Amino acid sequence: LYYNMFYFNGKKRVTKEILNKLKPLGMEVWFCDDGYYNYRGNHIEIATFNFNFSEHQIIKKWFIKKWNIHFKIMKDNSRTSQHKYFLRLGATETKKFIQLIKPYVIKSMIYKIGLDKKRKKLAIKNSKVYVKVYYKKIKIRYKNIK
Repeated sequence: LYYNMFYFNGKKRVTKEILNKLKPLGMEVWFCDDGYYNYRGNHIEIATFNFNFSEHQIIKKWFIKKWNIHFKIMKDNSRTSQHKYFLRLGATETKKFIQLIKPYVIKSMIYKIGLDKKRKKLAIKNSKVYVKVYYKKIKIRYKNIK
Protein backbone atom coordinates (compact mmCIF):
# COMPACT_ATOMS: atom_id res chain seq x y z
CA LEU A 1 0.00 0.00 0.00
CA TYR A 2 2.65 2.57 1.04
CA TYR A 3 5.07 1.41 -1.62
CA ASN A 4 2.50 2.13 -4.32
CA MET A 5 1.86 5.56 -2.81
CA PHE A 6 5.54 6.57 -2.77
CA TYR A 7 6.89 4.74 -5.83
CA PHE A 8 5.84 4.75 -9.46
CA ASN A 9 7.64 2.39 -11.86
CA GLY A 10 10.22 1.79 -9.12
CA LYS A 11 11.01 5.50 -8.76
CA LYS A 12 10.34 7.52 -5.60
CA ARG A 13 7.91 10.37 -6.13
CA VAL A 14 6.15 13.08 -4.16
CA THR A 15 2.60 14.30 -4.64
CA LYS A 16 0.29 16.76 -2.91
CA GLU A 17 -1.68 13.77 -1.57
CA ILE A 18 1.45 12.39 0.12
CA LEU A 19 2.35 15.80 1.55
CA ASN A 20 -1.20 16.24 2.92
CA LYS A 21 -0.56 13.19 5.13
CA LEU A 22 2.59 14.80 6.53
CA LYS A 23 2.38 16.11 10.10
CA PRO A 24 5.18 17.79 12.13
CA LEU A 25 6.40 14.40 13.41
CA GLY A 26 6.71 13.15 9.83
CA MET A 27 8.56 16.33 8.83
CA GLU A 28 10.96 15.77 11.73
CA VAL A 29 11.65 12.20 10.62
CA TRP A 30 12.17 13.32 7.01
CA PHE A 31 14.46 16.16 8.03
CA CYS A 32 16.50 14.11 10.51
CA ASP A 33 16.97 11.49 7.80
CA ASP A 34 17.71 13.71 4.79
CA GLY A 35 18.33 17.14 6.30
CA TYR A 36 21.38 19.13 7.31
CA TYR A 37 21.81 22.17 9.55
CA ASN A 38 24.51 24.58 8.45
CA TYR A 39 25.91 26.08 11.64
CA ARG A 40 27.87 28.78 9.87
CA GLY A 41 24.92 30.03 7.82
CA ASN A 42 22.16 29.14 10.30
CA HIS A 43 20.11 27.50 7.59
CA ILE A 44 18.92 24.02 6.73
CA GLU A 45 18.94 21.95 3.59
CA ILE A 46 17.05 18.81 2.70
CA ALA A 47 18.57 16.38 0.22
CA THR A 48 15.72 15.85 -2.24
CA PHE A 49 17.90 14.93 -5.22
CA ASN A 50 15.60 12.10 -6.32
CA PHE A 51 12.75 14.48 -7.12
CA ASN A 52 12.46 16.43 -10.34
CA PHE A 53 11.92 20.18 -10.52
CA SER A 54 8.13 20.00 -10.73
CA GLU A 55 8.03 17.81 -7.61
CA HIS A 56 10.18 20.39 -5.83
CA GLN A 57 7.65 23.04 -6.82
CA ILE A 58 4.87 20.88 -5.34
CA ILE A 59 6.80 20.64 -2.05
CA LYS A 60 7.56 24.36 -2.02
CA LYS A 61 3.94 25.39 -2.67
CA TRP A 62 2.64 22.90 -0.09
CA PHE A 63 4.90 24.25 2.66
CA ILE A 64 3.88 27.83 1.89
CA LYS A 65 0.17 27.02 1.90
CA LYS A 66 0.19 24.66 4.89
CA TRP A 67 2.85 26.17 7.19
CA ASN A 68 3.83 29.55 5.67
CA ILE A 69 7.38 28.22 5.35
CA HIS A 70 9.20 29.30 2.20
CA PHE A 71 11.70 26.81 0.84
CA LYS A 72 14.09 27.73 -1.93
CA ILE A 73 14.70 25.23 -4.70
CA MET A 74 18.44 25.03 -5.22
CA LYS A 75 20.35 23.51 -8.11
CA ASP A 76 23.46 21.50 -7.29
CA ASN A 77 25.71 21.48 -10.33
CA SER A 78 28.24 19.23 -8.64
CA ARG A 79 25.91 16.23 -8.71
CA THR A 80 26.11 13.77 -11.56
CA SER A 81 22.56 12.48 -11.18
CA GLN A 82 19.80 13.49 -13.56
CA HIS A 83 17.92 15.49 -10.91
CA LYS A 84 20.13 18.03 -9.25
CA TYR A 85 17.76 19.92 -6.99
CA PHE A 86 17.50 20.21 -3.22
CA LEU A 87 15.61 22.37 -0.74
CA ARG A 88 17.02 25.15 1.43
CA LEU A 89 15.54 27.44 4.03
CA GLY A 90 17.05 30.81 4.85
CA ALA A 91 17.83 31.67 8.48
CA THR A 92 14.39 33.16 9.26
CA GLU A 93 12.46 30.32 7.63
CA THR A 94 14.75 27.80 9.34
CA LYS A 95 13.64 29.15 12.73
CA LYS A 96 9.99 28.64 11.78
CA PHE A 97 10.64 25.10 10.56
CA ILE A 98 12.64 24.18 13.67
CA GLN A 99 9.89 25.49 15.97
CA LEU A 100 7.48 23.16 14.18
CA ILE A 101 9.57 19.98 14.47
CA LYS A 102 11.54 20.67 17.67
CA PRO A 103 9.08 18.93 20.06
CA TYR A 104 9.68 15.67 18.18
CA VAL A 105 13.48 15.77 17.85
CA ILE A 106 15.14 13.14 20.01
CA LYS A 107 18.21 14.06 22.05
CA SER A 108 20.69 12.24 19.79
CA MET A 109 19.46 14.27 16.78
CA ILE A 110 19.46 17.71 18.43
CA TYR A 111 22.54 18.67 16.40
CA LYS A 112 20.33 18.54 13.30
CA ILE A 113 18.42 21.62 14.42
CA GLY A 114 21.38 23.78 15.41
CA LEU A 115 21.37 23.16 19.15
CA ASP A 116 24.72 21.41 19.50
CA LYS A 117 26.84 23.93 21.41
CA LYS A 118 30.17 22.34 20.38
CA ARG A 119 29.28 22.45 16.69
CA LYS A 120 28.04 26.04 16.99
CA LYS A 121 31.23 27.13 18.77
CA LEU A 122 33.36 25.38 16.13
CA ALA A 123 31.38 27.02 13.31
CA ILE A 124 31.91 30.46 14.85
CA LYS A 125 35.63 29.77 15.26
CA ASN A 126 35.91 28.51 11.67
CA SER A 127 33.98 31.53 10.38
CA LYS A 128 36.45 33.87 12.06
CA VAL A 129 39.37 31.97 10.53
CA TYR A 130 37.65 32.02 7.12
CA VAL A 131 37.09 35.79 7.33
CA LYS A 132 40.73 36.40 8.31
CA VAL A 133 42.01 34.28 5.42
CA TYR A 134 39.57 35.93 2.99
CA TYR A 135 40.61 39.47 3.95
CA LYS A 136 44.27 38.50 3.89
CA LYS A 137 43.84 37.30 0.28
CA ILE A 138 42.04 40.53 -0.65
CA LYS A 139 44.82 42.58 0.93
CA ILE A 140 47.47 40.69 -1.07
CA ARG A 141 45.49 41.14 -4.32
CA TYR A 142 45.03 44.84 -3.60
CA LYS A 143 48.79 45.29 -3.09
CA ASN A 144 49.48 43.48 -6.37
CA ILE A 145 47.08 45.80 -8.24
CA LYS A 146 48.80 49.01 -7.10
